[in-house]
Amino acid sequence: MSDSPAIADTPGPTAEPGRIDACVFARNEQDRLPDAVGSLLSDAAADRVRSVHLMVNGCTDDTPAVARSLAERDPRVVVHELPIGDKCNAWNAYVHRVVPTLSDPSARADDAAHVFMDGDVRCGPGAIAAMTRRLADVPRAYACAGLPLSGRNRAEMARLVVERRWVFGNLYVARGSHLARLADAGFRLPLGLMGNDHLITRAMKTALPDADDIDHGRVVWADGVGYAFDSLSPWRIEDVRIYQRRRVTYALRHEQLTIVGTVPLDRLPRTMDPINRRVLDKLNGLSLTPWDLRLAVRRKLGAMYPDLSTPHYRRMLGRAA
Repeated sequence: MSDSPAIADTPGPTAEPGRIDACVFARNEQDRLPDAVGSLLSDAAADRVRSVHLMVNGCTDDTPAVARSLAERDPRVVVHELPIGDKCNAWNAYVHRVVPTLSDPSARADDAAHVFMDGDVRCGPGAIAAMTRRLADVPRAYACAGLPLSGRNRAEMARLVVERRWVFGNLYVARGSHLARLADAGFRLPLGLMGNDHLITRAMKTALPDADDIDHGRVVWADGVGYAFDSLSPWRIEDVRIYQRRRVTYALRHEQLTIVGTVPLDRLPRTMDPINRRVLDKLNGLSLTPWDLRLAVRRKLGAMYPDLSTPHYRRMLGRAA
């Protein structure tokens, strides 16, 4: 997505925000999930929260049990245990399976708000109230992006939100009517995409089914509010391991986006298999040094596609959203 200058938002007539439903992604977040849900349900807008859906996906720790305990404490919390550890699939499950089952059509209304957040972040004080109010005040907007309140790169990430209207998956609010528009158009995130920020940003700026109708002003933000998280520590061995795995994941994501970023939203593949094989074919033709992260990416993809034809993710579609 190309750079775009900051856009002046014109507030519409004063409108009251409607109902709030939330989608929280949780994969191996047993220690952080209670704080994430607690920050959401203690927000100034908590009285408008109708439901909180914990999309527990592919966990190998006690996150499912922790999620069920949270549901026992508050009837608004609903646990969905998904067998595939994939955030894109969990997003698809919420939009295509959960939202249609909510109690009444108001979840798809123009004044309805759906909060999307990761299970390892915390909503800043008053974030949900401010973000839903901002969305209500700008009728043109489809989404309100949360600003990073912590992290070494928070200034650069905030700049991307403000200047390029970027939507980071850590925390954002989407208008109910736009989620309905995306679902009705059959929009799904590809299974196996490493990170969905890029496609979510495009989807929140696009009035599908017209994939070319992109308006940067459809994404707004609320000054000074967003999400916080605990940074990794170089002094903890497990954090160092997590960091190294993330570096490889980010390198693979970069390679994926050089291809998927050129695909129209209405032509996205159901899985990343064809794109991953193109990435692997490209990397196999390069002479890579031992310290080049793409070497680790090549090894990872080589294990997933030993003969360049066997699908890795397609065999999961029977269990996918």
